[in-house]
Amino acid sequence: MSNNFKKRFARTNRKAVNQIEPILIVSEGTETEPNYFRGFQTYIEPTIKAVGTGTNTIDVVYRAIDERDRVKDNPDKRYDQVWCVFDRDQFPAERFREAIKLANQEGIHLAYSIESFELWILFHFSYFESEIGRKAYIQKIDGYFKKLGFAPYAKNDPDIYAKLLDFQHTALANAERLEEKQQSEPDILKRDPITTVNHLVMALNAMGKDRFKA
Repeated sequence: MSNNFKKRFARTNRKAVNQIEPILIVSEGTETEPNYFRGFQTYIEPTIKAVGTGTNTIDVVYRAIDERDRVKDNPDKRYDQVWCVFDRDQFPAERFREAIKLANQEGIHLAYSIESFELWILFHFSYFESEIGRKAYIQKIDGYFKKLGFAPYAKNDPDIYAKLLDFQHTALANAERLEEKQQSEPDILKRDPITTVNHLVMALNAMGKDRFKA
């Protein structure tokens, strides 16, 4: 493990100076996504609640609505932001469209990926725009992890956020670059590959900015 990695990981354990309004993140995946976003809690704890549902796209949005509405009348517990994180994968196209439409109607933010969340992880190391799919993403990720001395990529890795942190600026730039290129395609489902996880990451980074003691 590099010294830079250790310093950056240690920095995430500093105590936040100010209390920030809470954020709810509901994801389709039950391991990778919750593990990754819980990593941000070391910066802005205890304002994130990350929930993995293990369900399809539209049910992720329904779960987010239920979680939000359950506490919306309690000023001490209600969420300032609600996000849904899901993949296109092999779910029917109509389900994906319905999920996006429902989220927009409910004022819920979206961080979706076509084909999968692993595209966001891969963007920490390289940019590309080929339709290669989840398995190929993971093979490429494993190659970069090996060079860094990390164990192969695993969905249940609780340290995935810390491992990727030094490369986050690259992922943000790559995701933005691809998103700009795909804007000319009016059909969201034809924007393959694509990830908008960068918007959620930027929102979380903004919440944690300047909230630590030197």
